[in-house]
Formats: sequence, structure tokens, C-alpha cells
Amino acid sequence: MREEVAAARYRQDLPALAKHLEHLAEWNPEPEAWSKWSRYAREGAEAARAGRRADSVCRNCHRDYRRRFQAKYRRRPAPTSAP
Repeated sequence: MREEVAAARYRQDLPALAKHLEHLAEWNPEPEAWSKWSRYAREGAEAARAGRRADSVCRNCHRDYRRRFQAKYRRRPAPTSAP
């Protein structure tokens, strides 16, 4: 995520951020348990397409999932977004 989503956000490359967040929405590791993951990613993509960096959406997702994701899936290779 750092290499794609965070990097695009830092560079303020909003088209790339939107693309990566849409891809991330499909990569929910626990769709049944983590019901907001995909919604957050899609809301972030919408914000990026509207010219915003999606700060509040990222903050909400990190608040809800970051620790659990890192504990269970940190070593799992992140999917790469199609160019």
C-alpha cells in the first residue's frame, strides 16, 4: 500500500490515487468481517476523482483496520494495480 496508495497520495497524483483505491476496494482480505474496507476505498477513489486527497477516508480506514491488517497480513504481497 505504501508503494502505490500512499505514494500517489503524497505526490498528490489524484488520478493514480483513485485507480489504486479502486483496486484496493477489491482486495479486502476479510470481506465478511471488514465490511467497511471496500466502502472506504471507493469513497477515497471518489474523493480523488473530485480533486481531494481523501484524508478523512484514509484516517477512518486506518482507525478501523490498520492494526488488524498489519498483525495478520503484513507479509502478504500487496496486489499491484494494472497500469
